Amino acid sequence: MFSCYDFKEFGQKVKKIRLSAGFTQKDVRNLIGLNEDTLRKIENGFVIPKYETLELLSSLYKKDLLIVLSKERKQNELYNLYNDLDDLIINFNQGTFEQLSLKLQLIHQQHATDLISQHEITQLKILLEAINDYFTDSQSDISYLIDKLLPTFSLVNNEYDFAKYSQFKYSIIEIRILILIGLVYVKLENIIKSNDILIFCLDYLLQVSTLTIEMSKLIIKIYYNISYNFHRLDNHQKALDYAILGIEYTKNIQTTYSLPYLLARKAFAQYFLNIEEYQNTFLQTVKLLEVMDDRESIDMFKDVALNRYGIKIDI
Repeated sequence: MFSCYDFKEFGQKVKKIRLSAGFTQKDVRNLIGLNEDTLRKIENGFVIPKYETLELLSSLYKKDLLIVLSKERKQNELYNLYNDLDDLIINFNQGTFEQLSLKLQLIHQQHATDLISQHEITQLKILLEAINDYFTDSQSDISYLIDKLLPTFSLVNNEYDFAKYSQFKYSIIEIRILILIGLVYVKLENIIKSNDILIFCLDYLLQVSTLTIEMSKLIIKIYYNISYNFHRLDNHQKALDYAILGIEYTKNIQTTYSLPYLLARKAFAQYFLNIEEYQNTFLQTVKLLEVMDDRESIDMFKDVALNRYGIKIDI
């Protein structure tokens, strides 16, 4: 999550606390060795105070400045962009992309003097641009997107090594960057690499204690993509396993979002595994789409089943 503080206001409070305690800036330097220029910058809100500096000042002033700082934490609009960001990944829309880009630009301008990670703003900006390119670029080779996204990890960890990506920890925004990289590998026909990354991201998201509706939808989409990837690898047992896990997840959070498509993946996997239940699963898929009044998806589903796999669905 992004952290945002009004540290100009914080600096003014630090100054008032110092004056109330009866210390000059020179006194502070003599007593704890803090350079007067550094203290002046803190009190004017020009620098991010180090933890150990706040600890020293807290001891001298007899006031916990970490608590004072925590009270300056502001509701961060960047965090509110996450829901729209997830929705953009799930259902790309050019208008939504443009709105998010404008919101990010405005937030950046409004918080230019706040204690906020500019690296994370840069990560979000690059991710938005990459999502747009992913959905709108008709080139067969979009490997440039990986080259564009990978440096974002090094912004906050200069020792980051993508070859060892599973050994690193990720922020909420970084895991979304990793998901997009996994999707890019699908288009590059590197299905094994894609699934390795997507399974890692899935496991990460399932450990998040509080999930928004959009994050839950993103998880469902990942289940679907993993299942379909295993289908393309002719690993139909794994395709079945992840389709079932996705279906169970939709039931646990009480949603029908993408449930017909997970049922379809389950049905195809059962068919290729010679599990007789496949025909019944196909019927469940169609009936659910009928309840959802999605005639277009029914026709598409039946057409794919017949023309791609030679499966006739008897309704």
